[in-house]
Amino acid sequence: MKIFKNVALVIIVAFNLRWGITSVSPVVDYLKLKLSLSNFQVSLLTSIPVFCMGIFAFFVGLLQTKYGRKRSIFYLLLLMFVAAATRLGSHSFISLCLSAFIIGLTIAIIGPMLSGFIKEQFPHHQGSMVGVYSLSMGVGATVASGAALSLSHRYSWQVGLGIWSVIALVSALVWQLGAADDKKAPKLTSQTSSPLKVSELLQTKQMWALILYFGFQSGIYYSAVAWTTSFFSSRNLPAAKNTLYLTVMMVLITACSFIIPSLMDRFGSTKNWNIFCTVAALFSGLTFWLGSNDWAYFVAILLFAIGSGGLFPISLLLPLQFSTQADEASLKTGLMQAGGYIMAGIIPLALGSLMDWTGNYLYLPLNYVLSSVIMLIIGTRLLSEK
Repeated sequence: MKIFKNVALVIIVAFNLRWGITSVSPVVDYLKLKLSLSNFQVSLLTSIPVFCMGIFAFFVGLLQTKYGRKRSIFYLLLLMFVAAATRLGSHSFISLCLSAFIIGLTIAIIGPMLSGFIKEQFPHHQGSMVGVYSLSMGVGATVASGAALSLSHRYSWQVGLGIWSVIALVSALVWQLGAADDKKAPKLTSQTSSPLKVSELLQTKQMWALILYFGFQSGIYYSAVAWTTSFFSSRNLPAAKNTLYLTVMMVLITACSFIIPSLMDRFGSTKNWNIFCTVAALFSGLTFWLGSNDWAYFVAILLFAIGSGGLFPISLLLPLQFSTQADEASLKTGLMQAGGYIMAGIIPLALGSLMDWTGNYLYLPLNYVLSSVIMLIIGTRLLSEK
């Protein structure tokens, strides 16, 4: 019973970690029209939370030590609820940026803490549970990206962006009622090592490899979230088909983010799966670039889903594989996400600026190709050392 309860808690909390970002892309045209925004300004609504997910991940260790995992996640989900609820009455770009900032802050700390929870509660099923984590997060992202446009059509863009606050509130209450109190850390003795410090980890090549890997992996995902509909619009596809393609992509990414880590527990090595997923992402970029019909776009979407859907859980699993304790896993995951998400915030923002400047949306698939090659090299070298 305890196992099922902990699985349910992972699902409920992880569901909240992407809808604050993916609900923006389907309503981009509304925001441009109603608030007179440029591509650069719209990209900020995706990049700000991603930057925050990087910057505030540095505070994981501090909050975990001061308040514990249970209380921290509870309060952060409540803060997420408040931030998202403000979107229901928003009428300005500044208020949207502020809510994006707070949502990113909460995700930054909840994510690594949830990884530590998995390390602690599921020491022998980490791959499967990372798959559950990724699946739930992907379902949240998919539901938000699929429903935001229809909600905006029926009610308003404010409802399309803010209705998800209700889920954060319910999740906070469920977590508080269901999560066990934090275990007290054992006292240090002459036989136990002292806790790892951020400064020590940042002096290792392994930590920087994890940061770069996570940064490029997240960069291609958030670029897709921010600019897929605009890319297809540049190919003269109607808005309804653009949204359909984005929703299908999110559904397939969600499925792959569960299937691939589950298969990793049974078949092959993390190194081989990394090669498979990076090559799929690389060829997705080439197919997006060269494709010009529905079949080509579907193949590109499928390849991208395999690549991005597999690379995210692989990146989450790496710090767990390179850690021996739950607190170490949380700290390494926090540092990895700190540097990685800062990178991932820059990438879609840079793409938005380039597309504003040149009017050429082929920078999106070019990003997939270049990032995949870099991840292939980094991942292969990192996993060869394990």
